[in-house]
Amino acid sequence: MLAAALLLQVAAVPPSNTRAGDPGYNAAFNGPEACSREEIENGTQVIVNLGDRSCVKIKPSRTYQGLWVNAFEGRRFIDGGHGRWDVSRHHSDVWFSTDDQTRHEETSPCPRQHVCKITFDGREAVDMQRSGAFEGYGHMGMSAGLVLADRIASIKDLGLIERR
Repeated sequence: MLAAALLLQVAAVPPSNTRAGDPGYNAAFNGPEACSREEIENGTQVIVNLGDRSCVKIKPSRTYQGLWVNAFEGRRFIDGGHGRWDVSRHHSDVWFSTDDQTRHEETSPCPRQHVCKITFDGREAVDMQRSGAFEGYGHMGMSAGLVLADRIASIKDLGLIERR
């Protein structure tokens, strides 16, 4: 029942000028900072996300080292993580974000469903404690925090995510 209600909420396309608190506001489309716009593609109205770089208030850049857990619909970052064992030991609710402006010094990707040790220059959101359905970052706004990679210096694939 809850899943059906959430799907109906997500399926409703709000007007492009809605903001948090307005009738018809839907953060899954508009995001906490209203980070989308409506466009017409081949005669169909679509909602385009403007991206974290344009919409999220972020802190100054620093170097991060840790783990990128590249799961389906979940790209978590564990700051300071060293090995696959850290995935189950350390809860992380931080979305790992890249975009077309992220520079890749290291060309090997982190395969989906894998854990990768990563070093990158990036920035974290000012607000790392978002809560509530559709009010956070990443897929469906379900992550409380966000780090945005500006330059990926190294990636090492540590293997498949262990399921418990």
